[in-house]
Amino acid sequence: MIKNLDINTDMSLPTSTGSFVYSADFNALQSIVADIRGLSENGYGKTVVSPTVDGSLITSDRVNTLFNNISSVYTHITNITTVTTTVTTGVTVISSNYYNQLKAMVDYCLNNRYGCHPNQYLRDGSNNLIYEASTTSTRTLPWGANGVTQITHKVRIAWATRLSALYYFNQGNYLTWQPSYEGGQINDLDIEWANWITYIAATPAQQFLYNRANFVGGSLTTRNYSSGTLRISVVVVKSPLETAVDFTITYQNVDAPLLVVVPAAWAYRIDL
Repeated sequence: MIKNLDINTDMSLPTSTGSFVYSADFNALQSIVADIRGLSENGYGKTVVSPTVDGSLITSDRVNTLFNNISSVYTHITNITTVTTTVTTGVTVISSNYYNQLKAMVDYCLNNRYGCHPNQYLRDGSNNLIYEASTTSTRTLPWGANGVTQITHKVRIAWATRLSALYYFNQGNYLTWQPSYEGGQINDLDIEWANWITYIAATPAQQFLYNRANFVGGSLTTRNYSSGTLRISVVVVKSPLETAVDFTITYQNVDAPLLVVVPAAWAYRIDL
């Protein structure tokens, strides 16, 4: 346990001297982590057991709960298991250096709270994404068939509530559009489309990402791609209630729309 110094003494984290730490400093660290992990609009949507203290003694179980809360966020962002470990029950004095390490981790988490290491993304549905519906995700008709001069794909991604959507993005998750080409090419324009689509999919700078900044920043996000006479337009619209986003992707040849780009036996498949 740690005995708190007189509150009028000018000592707060990080501290380089002594082995005493304010309970107020301890509570401040926990409040930051609780805000990051918690149920506010800026949180991850996780229930937080707050080990705040009132008085001069901080028990080891409170210290360990604080560490575990910090560690869960730090690992989520960095994929690094923290060097600092839990303390042994019954310890009477914990060095202030231990708290300095905790504060350094909290500062990092606060500055990077909306980030997520690629290895920490959730794949089991517990990231609040609850619904995905698509229309016309694959097209097999050739250009110009039935007067068609462009191909449009639409996908809706939705959440149960606005907060669920915010939690999804607050955790560092994002939505991405990535085109792919299927089938053989039977003319030069087919090859042009296939090579361009393959290039977009394989080049990080060409990747389209819809993340928290897009969701919070406005209702409309767009990106246009062009290669010669070929055009791709990506438009993402946030629903008025902020519980869904709609992707609309349009493919068009502005110069020769009647040329066959997609053989009838094959398809362009657009996946979100």
